[in-house]
Amino acid sequence: MALGVLVVSATLLVLMMTSIPSTIATGQNLVVNGGFESGDFAPWTVGGTLSTPVITDKFATEGALSARLGEPVAPVEHAAGTSWVAQSIHIPQSFRRPELIFDYRIVTNDIIHWASFRAELRDAKGRRLETLLRDGYDPPSGAAIPAYDMRWQVGRFDLSTYRGMTVELYFEVRNEHDGALGIWTYLDAVRVIDRSQIFVPIVMRNRLGFVPTETPSPTSELTATATATATATLTPTFTLTPTPTRTATPTDTPTPTATAAWYVWPSPTDRVISDVALSSDGTGWAVGDDGLILYFDGRDWTPWLSTPTSENLSAVHVMSRREAWAVTGAGSLLHFDGTDWLSRGPLTPQGQALRDIHILPDGEAGWAVGEEGVIVRFDGSRWWLTHEILVPTSQTLHAVYAVSEELAWAVGDGGTILRYSDGGWINWSDAMPNIQTSATLWDVQMLGGEDGWIVGDAGTLMKHNAGVWETLVPPPVYSDVYALALLAPDHGWAAGDLGRLLRYDGVRWSPIAPLTNSALLAVDLLSPASGWAVGEAGALLLRGFEFEVPTVTPTSTSTSRPPTPTWTLTPTSTATASVTLTPIATGTPTPTITPTSTPRSAPISPATATETASPTPTPTLTATITKSSTWTPTLTPTATVTLSPTWTPTLTLR
Repeated sequence: MALGVLVVSATLLVLMMTSIPSTIATGQNLVVNGGFESGDFAPWTVGGTLSTPVITDKFATEGALSARLGEPVAPVEHAAGTSWVAQSIHIPQSFRRPELIFDYRIVTNDIIHWASFRAELRDAKGRRLETLLRDGYDPPSGAAIPAYDMRWQVGRFDLSTYRGMTVELYFEVRNEHDGALGIWTYLDAVRVIDRSQIFVPIVMRNRLGFVPTETPSPTSELTATATATATATLTPTFTLTPTPTRTATPTDTPTPTATAAWYVWPSPTDRVISDVALSSDGTGWAVGDDGLILYFDGRDWTPWLSTPTSENLSAVHVMSRREAWAVTGAGSLLHFDGTDWLSRGPLTPQGQALRDIHILPDGEAGWAVGEEGVIVRFDGSRWWLTHEILVPTSQTLHAVYAVSEELAWAVGDGGTILRYSDGGWINWSDAMPNIQTSATLWDVQMLGGEDGWIVGDAGTLMKHNAGVWETLVPPPVYSDVYALALLAPDHGWAAGDLGRLLRYDGVRWSPIAPLTNSALLAVDLLSPASGWAVGEAGALLLRGFEFEVPTVTPTSTSTSRPPTPTWTLTPTSTATASVTLTPIATGTPTPTITPTSTPRSAPISPATATETASPTPTPTLTATITKSSTWTPTLTPTATVTLSPTWTPTLTLR
């Protein structure tokens, strides 16, 4: 069973954000007219359903011109579509380290989930080989800023995998869905050079953006037009029979601050998902029963259709966006080579199940473990079965963690703890009499050679301290704990039975309220605000922000925005409304104004189930609203008041 996976560095996808682009490297450039200084696109090809790219002198980093993909538009709803440029190049074998470098400047009215800029590699037939970059405005609050200028940024990507191949460089801006508010991007200084002779400082990109040299302020290319907004505050008076008249004053609802949390994600499967592993660029893989393989492209989880096996997949380990490994319950090994998953055949002599796999970030060593104490070693190129005489246990091993080529840990049934050092495995639980547990141990993870944790049945939590594994007493929960994800000595999560999630702050483990009843079998994190937990019945839990969770509408699959309200009432002027209620009630009613729709940019609230009841009879309210002196019209809407058990009338304006 797959438990606890280390996320390792992806194939170097290097990006740097700065207000001034990096100096253009010297050397042969395989891209023709990469700076668009000829004044036309030749030999680039262009197209798109949004608009055709144009040459512009508005912004540039190399010379006076650049290409603009998309066009400046007002922040209103637009159709889904693209605007793109592409050029085919041949990468010679003589380029020891070919690298794609380009400058780009995104200006967007929307957030990345609705509008984005992309860089891809395609083959001669236009089929995507790899998505190198998907970028856009990704604020924690989820609120878009009209004409937000993200300034010049630099993309750098190692293309060594494609030496000797002809590939197409493809750049596009995309409205992801109907209803997107629009995006346009300036592209300049596109080059593919041999980096083996050139040194350039490197800054890694994280999932939520780039490492900035300065904090850009929102700027706008569009001239804002002031729009009058009708505002009013209703101060209703209520005459209750036979109770006295009550007066309620509405209060403003504070804007919530976006905070990372766990959210239930709509799953594409109801099968057991046994493991999840993420790449540093935010993509990832999950595996499970009956050959299930799911791929996360940064937006959603989708089934991988060309799975090479129907065996139950136990664990997955990601090396980069172009390489991953998985093991199965029949002892087989699967390898993702950047294009597809391939079976490497069985590793165990009698089909013993493999339960976990872990490989060092440099790919020079790794281990897989499983039933009957089977252990398989990876030497950087081939897998070797460790002879049973060299394995000091016949217990099933559920997890393994490689600290270095010379140090590793494995745990399993009956409280088994194995340590690899000095070229051999020893039974640490036998050698250390202070370890007194017979619990099944499900996962182990280390932070360096000395700091680490083990989790197991009945809330077992064991910490490694100065060469000794110490059991935490009493445990924070008494249910089984199956998986670990440690980011730092003071930050980690554990997952287990009954949907349990426990947070570690460096001092104690604290459970949070379960979001699912399904057992959570694996958890992986990229940062404190980015990660996934998976489990039985297709359970998928996101560690992130509420606005990232897609909205599921059973009766419609449309991704269009709800209509924008024509005017909104906000509490700045005064008006009065009288309400006469017949039923006898207690409590202080608080009227609220419910607009006919909510703008799409507001954070999405997770679905909740509440019981409501309305007393009989249902009175009606006629309210006269007089606008302030700055408004000419006087509106007289009719509103219906529906009473809930808490006596909170809801006024729906018509």
